[in-house]
Amino acid sequence: MKKNILIASLFLFTTTLMAQGTIQGFTVSPASPTTADYVKVYVDLMFSSGGCAVTNQGAYTNGNYSDGWALHCLGMLAFICTSTDTFNLGYLQAGNHSFRFTLNTGFGGPNCTAGIVPDDIDSTHFLVSLATGINDIEFISENVVVYPNPSAQVVNVKINPALKINNAELKIMDYTGKAVKIISGINSNDIIFERNELANGIYFYQLTGSDKMKVNGKFVLN
Repeated sequence: MKKNILIASLFLFTTTLMAQGTIQGFTVSPASPTTADYVKVYVDLMFSSGGCAVTNQGAYTNGNYSDGWALHCLGMLAFICTSTDTFNLGYLQAGNHSFRFTLNTGFGGPNCTAGIVPDDIDSTHFLVSLATGINDIEFISENVVVYPNPSAQVVNVKINPALKINNAELKIMDYTGKAVKIISGINSNDIIFERNELANGIYFYQLTGSDKMKVNGKFVLN
């Protein structure tokens, strides 16, 4: 019985000892990203001993969800050590995004072994808006016409006949970037759809084709 208690105590002590790092906060750059921005996330960290060099880290994105992780190797010096890790998420699709980060630490020099359990896990959430810059509008006015605009019920999308449409997709998004209507398998330069349950307001569209064509724009329902 005493042996089991001793083993359990040693496990709890080891786990506590290895839990040396905490996540202090996140910063998304730029602060209000659009689909035209290269997105980075900075993670502020604090450790109970130094130094606290990062030995390896990584991140991957699947749709609107990103996961990042890092392993920091700690020394035995008795001072608070801070660090800011940078994660490049790249160009993201419009919508609400989340970034979850897992922090691990180990003792010794670089290539140390992580502890039994992660030191800390936390998440941040941010919105990526659809880019609608001047260059986009000039491009759209030449190749795509949405009418009537504003529209009360039926929306017509007429695409320049010079553009070959093959298995294209039209995605309609609200002001938050949430997709509210998706029309797939488009092979015509004339698209017609009804608003149905869509409320009054400004909507964004993104037209993509198999030939890497991508056209962005916006229209109004009233």
